[in-house]
Amino acid sequence: MENQTTESNYPRGGQPSEADLKGWNWGAFALNWIWALNHKYYLGLLCFVPCVGWIMAIYMGLKGNQIAWESGRFSSVEDMNACQDVWKKWGIGILILSVILVILNFVLTAALVGGAAASGAVQNR
Repeated sequence: MENQTTESNYPRGGQPSEADLKGWNWGAFALNWIWALNHKYYLGLLCFVPCVGWIMAIYMGLKGNQIAWESGRFSSVEDMNACQDVWKKWGIGILILSVILVILNFVLTAALVGGAAASGAVQNR
């Protein structure tokens, strides 16, 4: 009797190596809901739920490559990696921009509060 292949959980029938699916996915972490919709991973929309959003973002960062492969969008691991590299660049860029804006917000708020406190001290004399 001929060997029958068992069906895979992956859409194309072939399985990538475990190393192909390991690693942090910056696009899935930083751009979670957009990335989730693009990869038809609607469970990723839980990032909008308070107190669950960060957990979901971290989960998607950890499992993003596997989720991307299972989405069925890619004909090969190379195609998936090329696409995820673009997501990574955008994700890291948006994350860096967000950190810069938060720091700028703190600095400007401290300057405004400090300036208001100094002008109030001058008026009270």
